[in-house]
Amino acid sequence: MSFDNEGVYAHIFVYRISKKKHDALLGVLEKLDALYKKHGMLGSRLYQLGPTSVFEGFEGFEKPLGTSGDVEVWVEVDTYPSAAEFKKILAKIGEDENAGPLWGELAQVASGCPVIMGEFARLVTEKKVGHLTNRVMNKSILVDATLDEVWRAWTTLEGIKKFFAPDARLDIRPRGKYEILFDPDQPEGEKGAEGCTVLSYVPLKMLSFSWGAPPEFPNARKEIAQWVVLFFNEVGPNQTLVSFQEFGWKDDKEGEQVYEYFDRAWAVVLARLAHSFTHGPMDWEHPWRPV
Repeated sequence: MSFDNEGVYAHIFVYRISKKKHDALLGVLEKLDALYKKHGMLGSRLYQLGPTSVFEGFEGFEKPLGTSGDVEVWVEVDTYPSAAEFKKILAKIGEDENAGPLWGELAQVASGCPVIMGEFARLVTEKKVGHLTNRVMNKSILVDATLDEVWRAWTTLEGIKKFFAPDARLDIRPRGKYEILFDPDQPEGEKGAEGCTVLSYVPLKMLSFSWGAPPEFPNARKEIAQWVVLFFNEVGPNQTLVSFQEFGWKDDKEGEQVYEYFDRAWAVVLARLAHSFTHGPMDWEHPWRPV
């Protein structure tokens, strides 16, 4: 079992087991670890309670847990990106055909061994400065259009206005502007993605640009911490697959809010991209939204 990445949400188990079941429990937990990681768990650590020097005025775990010479106490700490992601991951695991047998095996091994469990959120203060994580937002959309048409949708003013925003400032070259203006009539600094730039591109294959949060997230907006990478693949005579990735997520409270905001926002943007080719350009006075 390993701990590959930090998350802001933890699922914690305390096992009180007979030493005779040490190897059996370890084996089933390792199989569950692989299953949960496959569906999005960030990492897992196992700890075993050892001899403890207890400070004056404190109490050790031995007394409340009732340990004895034949009993081991383990703590398992599983981490997830957020409470919302934790629920999504559990739902996916529940649909996995391998989950039921493994849970049954765990129940059999842990039979007669008290298990305490709980869900924990990391304590984060408003003043805490978040750190960049390895978290990645992944999305994709199949568009009924040629590769050239989809590329132009993302790289020309005409294309941007059809699905992304009412206006933009574009200069498709490294360090050139990639400013998508969602509210072009607002004062400078509140129009949209001001300050964002092209990071790199391969014509008709890949486009990468920096990205920032909307004004309601002032710290993230000031930093322009995110960046987006788009990949374009022609999968048919008139079909193009757009694969989307966004990086630069922080582990503080605002960072989690920004992630949830863009998880919804990019789903709308990509749906509008596909919709624009089947139903025509957006009417920005009454923009279409997916159901």
